[in-house]
Amino acid sequence: MLRISLLIYFSFQFPMKKFRKILLVDDDETSNYLSQLVIEEMDLAKDVIVKIDGAAALQFLRENCLSNGCLIDGDCPDLILLDINMPVMSGLEVLEELKKIGGESLTHNKVVMLTSSVAPKDVEAAVKLGVRAYLDKPLTEEKIIALFGEETSARVRHF
Repeated sequence: MLRISLLIYFSFQFPMKKFRKILLVDDDETSNYLSQLVIEEMDLAKDVIVKIDGAAALQFLRENCLSNGCLIDGDCPDLILLDINMPVMSGLEVLEELKKIGGESLTHNKVVMLTSSVAPKDVEAAVKLGVRAYLDKPLTEEKIIALFGEETSARVRHF
């Protein structure tokens, strides 16, 4: 069976610096473990926060990033890696809810969908909700370099 790796860009550039905080939202423990390994090996962030469903992620973002619909610095992540298919609340539902409560400024240029869904309807819905990139799982060094540019590869530690 032919496996197609999906990496779609939407005119997205992250700064070439270490992120203070990355929020990883996925219900799959194995995927979270592998994503965290890649992030740690590439030294991409000082801290990685993991939430296992969309509702927990939304609650975290409300508590740490928003006050009356306005963005506050708080404990807000610099990057959000968000799965689509999760129990309780999907990644698309998280984005829809953030839009309703004024969190668009929070997600602008910060959300990358990291998902196993390559369905065109999911890609289209994610783009409409303002994600900046769409990656298929698993997260890999190559995908990070493609997103962040060649300078990132200089920070990769090879063992």
